[in-house]
Amino acid sequence: MRLIKSISAATMLLGAFTFGFTSCDKNNHTPDEPQENISVEELKLGEKDIPDSGIAFAYGHLSIQAKIKVLEGAVTSIKMTAQQEDGGQGKFDETELISGYDKETGELKALIPADDYEQIPMDQPVGQYKMNLVITLDNGESKAVTGQFQISDKPFLENFEMGSGHGTGEVNNHTGSLKTGDLHVEADVYCVMNQLKRITVLITSKDGKTEVVNQTWDKSPYAGTRNTTFHEHPKFPEGTKPGEYLFKFTAEDKEGNTCIREYNLTLVNE
Repeated sequence: MRLIKSISAATMLLGAFTFGFTSCDKNNHTPDEPQENISVEELKLGEKDIPDSGIAFAYGHLSIQAKIKVLEGAVTSIKMTAQQEDGGQGKFDETELISGYDKETGELKALIPADDYEQIPMDQPVGQYKMNLVITLDNGESKAVTGQFQISDKPFLENFEMGSGHGTGEVNNHTGSLKTGDLHVEADVYCVMNQLKRITVLITSKDGKTEVVNQTWDKSPYAGTRNTTFHEHPKFPEGTKPGEYLFKFTAEDKEGNTCIREYNLTLVNE
């Protein structure tokens, strides 16, 4: 009788251990764990030059980027809509983004509006927006994801360039040539609500204590415009040494609102 009881207890213990064990596949998924056929990763919303800024501008462009993974099927449509939050009346009508989708890499890189010569309306209501993105496959399956961004009417920049330039150099390599003696700086500057007052380029030592270049443009053809293409070549003073510097570009409108870009700058003798 004691032997039978001992065997029964051992059997129950082994059974409890067996049912407590769960196998996993090589991807660390349990066999019964469902996997999404469509997944969206690294969704970024922002302005044209800074896709992950979370902000876009009236009279500018909204950048939408993401990585779309599909296990079975092919993406045939990617549609975007957006509605202003907190009871606002602002909206973005349904727009097809499939032209910005790379089926080989699964990367989505789209602009709203898609045409570089079209812009978000100047009177687009400012505030917070909720975006709805719907991905549809050739088998009819779809997935919706959401994101948030802001619309602002403050000054902004697009197509910003800063580099060695001059045709033989790179216009946006964040490097200046002491051989040519100047730096290529170009940008589309927008002050659509209040006219542009001034543009300033400041280059300092890495610690910010020594100014190398401090130049301001506060007259025609830039000052007084609502949108303009700034293109200048600030000169380095004699004796400037190669090395690492700080670059700061500031566009200011007549109400004191500013848009600032700051980068590291490398000066070389080439």
